[in-house]
Amino acid sequence: MQEEIECCPDTLQAIEKALTTARIRRYMCEAGEDELHALRLYIWNSRLCEAFYLPIQFAEIVIRNAVHSALIFKFGLKWYENRSLLDVLSSNLRRELERVIAEERQQHGDIDGNNITSSLSFGFWEDLMDKRFHHILWKGGTKHQFPNRPMNYRISQIRERVEKIRAWRNRIAHYSAIFDREPTRMHAEILETISWTCDYTAAFTRKISRVSKVVASKPRLSNNDVVASQQSVSQLADSNSTECSVTKMKVQFSRDYLEIPESCSSLAEASGQDGATSVEQDNRTGVSARLP
Repeated sequence: MQEEIECCPDTLQAIEKALTTARIRRYMCEAGEDELHALRLYIWNSRLCEAFYLPIQFAEIVIRNAVHSALIFKFGLKWYENRSLLDVLSSNLRRELERVIAEERQQHGDIDGNNITSSLSFGFWEDLMDKRFHHILWKGGTKHQFPNRPMNYRISQIRERVEKIRAWRNRIAHYSAIFDREPTRMHAEILETISWTCDYTAAFTRKISRVSKVVASKPRLSNNDVVASQQSVSQLADSNSTECSVTKMKVQFSRDYLEIPESCSSLAEASGQDGATSVEQDNRTGVSARLP
């Protein structure tokens, strides 16, 4: 089912103000200085971030389980009580571990390493790959935890990749732009990192991931859009005009596209109140979603 989102220039201006002009400006160069197309790119970037959620989730869980298996092999299920490990942890990570242990004990009573694994941050697991842990955790190498990694890779090189994935994850979590930071390459690196532990899981993640499809659905700016945008800006600048009347502009993603209706002197006319189309409209903002 295809969704249409409609808004007139004053609503577009209000959205830009709500999101902040600086945030939308991040997309203006790619949009050819067209404000509507910048909003399209902003929404597309959000779709792209959403698509990355699944492969990042698989990668993070696979990585932390691999490091956790190294802890269990070296220190047993109660690795979190081992003094030689605790003495090497930074003060921040030690506080994090102590907090998680206290919370899990309060909730479950008796616990082991499996109880607290999922509650520790991705940064905690990444930090256990630091060089200060080499002599107590990685002295025997990484072949059991990352059997398919490049043969010449040491734990420090694996950590570089993990750090890169965590930074990418944080950009997405903070709603930052990723569309112009080589998302296709990053997707490939995430899948490759999963494969270092399990080829089957990497192949499965590749099959169900939507990242490549969303990348391919990038909205394009047409010549008609440029002309229409110039007309809408001119009309919005006319302070005597109270009508929302702009030329129709449409861009297709794969399922989603934005549309500004043609000649909508009243938004009611543009939303098809004859009953032929199902329309949900916010009369206060002039934004409607139409599902044909």
